[in-house]
Amino acid sequence: MLLLIIAIVSVLQSGVYLLLGKMGWQRLLWLVPLLFWVGYLFLLPKLLIPEPSPDGINCGLPVLAIYLGCWIFGTITVWSVHFCHKMIVRIFLK
Repeated sequence: MLLLIIAIVSVLQSGVYLLLGKMGWQRLLWLVPLLFWVGYLFLLPKLLIPEPSPDGINCGLPVLAIYLGCWIFGTITVWSVHFCHKMIVRIFLK
């Protein structure tokens, strides 16, 4: 589930790059990976944490795994999409 969400967010990130490129706002391209990275660090883990069960033992390991997964895979994905976009723009559009 986490990898599917990361894939969807990376497609969204690529769409934001294309949208900013079409609008001519090249100066804001450095802001895109920072915003998505903050989203991976703080917003996405909060959305994926399961609700605690009122009658059982609530272990913290799933929460830790969700946070670390979002941080590690999110960081790698954000910067990979960013550098791939920069390389594609430099190779094919210039």
